[in-house]
Amino acid sequence: MSIHALHAILSPEARAHIPASILEKITAALASSIAHTFLWSLIPAALTLLFVFFMPNDRFASMHAAQSGKVQVGKE
Repeated sequence: MSIHALHAILSPEARAHIPASILEKITAALASSIAHTFLWSLIPAALTLLFVFFMPNDRFASMHAAQSGKVQVGKE
């Protein structure tokens, strides 16, 4: 289904011609699909936070030392 078809279904003119029971089913299906999409997007977000939490601080520590003028020779 294309975006234009979805806009046509959601337009007030088209909604006026759709029976209430079918319109309720369409609305419930759209709401359910949007909710599932956002719930599934939580998995990569949680994994990203988990990986960031376990990343080593080596690069950040060296960058912080360089900014404060405490450059360590031989370490990157």
